[in-house]
Amino acid sequence: MSRSKADVSGNQVVASTRVRVGGIPGTRVTLKWGLVDSLSGRASVEDRVAKRFTTTANTTTHDVVIRFRKPATPSHYIINFALFGPNGLLDSGDTGEFIVPE
Repeated sequence: MSRSKADVSGNQVVASTRVRVGGIPGTRVTLKWGLVDSLSGRASVEDRVAKRFTTTANTTTHDVVIRFRKPATPSHYIINFALFGPNGLLDSGDTGEFIVPE
């Protein structure tokens, strides 16, 4: 996972990450994301599914973008992306911190 970033655009947060998947053909993996208040360290939103993939023998790269309404509580936030396979966590990455102003 690489190039994770997030920005506030109007009343939305737009976040993206680059994911590379491959390996045993037919394996299902799931990219999830969660919003974290970086000042308190608490998750603000439970993990949500961003995208599901089925692997092939070749490694493929995907740019995944999520959009959601910006949090009502002003604070500093990060978004954690996590890639899960059948046996648990495969990779994860965080965006840089972004600020939701008052």
